[in-house]
Amino acid sequence: MAQRFRDCAGRCNQLIAAAAVTVTLVVFGLPLLLKSEGKAVG
Repeated sequence: MAQRFRDCAGRCNQLIAAAAVTVTLVVFGLPLLLKSEGKAVG
């Protein structure tokens, strides 16, 4: 059941990120810009 939850949460996050203009991942209080103005950063 934990794997189903993880897979579902990951898919939901992908769909939301695809629709968003800006995506920022925050880990240990440090922001990492993943997507800005519809374009992937990197």
